[in-house]
Amino acid sequence: MAKEKTSKTNVQARAQEKAQAALCRFCGHKAEVVLRVPPDGRKHMVRLCCERAGVAV
Repeated sequence: MAKEKTSKTNVQARAQEKAQAALCRFCGHKAEVVLRVPPDGRKHMVRLCCERAGVAV
């Protein structure tokens, strides 16, 4: 159910909540995740935001 005092049509509140949820839990920047496939064929999900910030994950 919806929380009290919130509306599904409150676009500003929804945008703020979405923006807060999109932060990386390791580096704190906006989360950017890509799928890298090296020549050996193994797939890896990589956080570009952490690589740019210099955080080892």
